[in-house]
Amino acid sequence: MPSLEAALVSNKFINRLTVFLSVLVVLLCVAHLVFLVFIPDSPYFLQFQFDVDREGNWATWFNSTLDLIAGGAALFIAWLHWMRKERSRTIGWFLAATILIYLSMDDAAQIHDRLAVFISSIIDSLGITTPIIQKFKERMWIVVLGVPGIIAALIMLRFITRDVWHTPRARWLILIGFLLLVSNPITEAIETAIIYSAGYGSAFPGEEIFKAEHYDIWQQLQWATVTQEATEMLAVVLFTAGFLYAGQPLVSQGGAPAPGIANSGTAQVPPPSRDEG
Repeated sequence: MPSLEAALVSNKFINRLTVFLSVLVVLLCVAHLVFLVFIPDSPYFLQFQFDVDREGNWATWFNSTLDLIAGGAALFIAWLHWMRKERSRTIGWFLAATILIYLSMDDAAQIHDRLAVFISSIIDSLGITTPIIQKFKERMWIVVLGVPGIIAALIMLRFITRDVWHTPRARWLILIGFLLLVSNPITEAIETAIIYSAGYGSAFPGEEIFKAEHYDIWQQLQWATVTQEATEMLAVVLFTAGFLYAGQPLVSQGGAPAPGIANSGTAQVPPPSRDEG
């Protein structure tokens, strides 16, 4: 009977998990279109819960769960490296897990929104009236969270790249996931163009007014929104699968794949870094 570690990185488990999560993503996006576009008179409760562009609903919970699963996969790989006493790679994968788990918590609790209000209140209480600070005070959270986030991401990439690069399936899945994420600016540009086509310019009147005044254009916006959210969620699903594939060489024994991961196309365990024993 294969060990728990071998079972978690087996092709069978990874494939089933990837298909299962991908199907849920598709179903959520279909539900958004059904209840908001195809059946506009459906109950508000269903429209709210399946709206992928809202916060505090089932769609947000699902998105948060995807990030949490990916973070758990990264934490599992960190544990495998820790058991092998590979310090730098443990740190790298632990940082990957931390970033993803934070994103999961942020989706669920809107941490960045709360931080934005807190920073704005501090600026007001200090009496800072500098125009540029007042203009961007509600976006200061990007600096507060973004700078340490970028530093953590750079350290993470430095230490996990070797694992990913030496495992072909992990390499391709994570690359495709990354390409899905970087397609976001394209879909955002499409959303902006759709809003501008209604004649609003940068003064967006709000979802309900937009829907009432330009329903046909609003429907187009829903398709663009679903596309953007779907690519983000599928990217996280591919990251999860890529992380688990990256763990396959770590559970091999004596250079041969452990039970359940034969013919996986993985390479040998990459050599340890200089600071690893």
